Amino acid sequence: MTRRIRLRLTRASGMLAVLVAFSCGGCGGEPQNQTIPGLQEQTKVQQEQIKELKQQVAGLKNEKVAVDQAGQARIEDIKREYEERQANAEELHRSKLAQLESEISNLRLELGSVQREKIALQELLEREPRIEAANSTRRGYDTIVFGVMIAALIAMLLFVVYRYRSVQDRLNLLTMQQASELRRIGARS
Repeated sequence: MTRRIRLRLTRASGMLAVLVAFSCGGCGGEPQNQTIPGLQEQTKVQQEQIKELKQQVAGLKNEKVAVDQAGQARIEDIKREYEERQANAEELHRSKLAQLESEISNLRLELGSVQREKIALQELLEREPRIEAANSTRRGYDTIVFGVMIAALIAMLLFVVYRYRSVQDRLNLLTMQQASELRRIGARS
């Protein structure tokens, strides 16, 4: 719209310049009326044309001012709308950023728990061979203890059997000694 007003102003000023040029000396064409009443009439006509042109210029200036004001108002509206959109975009960005930070912190917590579980499982896996080794060692000790106990029981059994036989042999010897003593006593009586 501003371009239209400039174009109209340019045309009006061009027309004014043409009229002034014609009125000041003409184009060198046909001789004009050089009498005073003719010149006065011509001056009146030109003054009216100048008035009309000035009115057109004033109208165009007013139109330009109105268009400038409308353009300024439109610019203000656009600026306000842009600022609102910018504020909305920033608010949306802040909310998405807060949401993403929340998700990141949740994922970090989850990652920490997963890493702890991984470490615990890894310790279990590493512990398993040690547990197996400890169990096999314990089984070896158990076998040794069991063998020692069986050997001790066999030794005790042998000792008891030996002592039983020796006690029985003594008992037999004493029984035989008493029987022979009784026979001797019985033969004396």
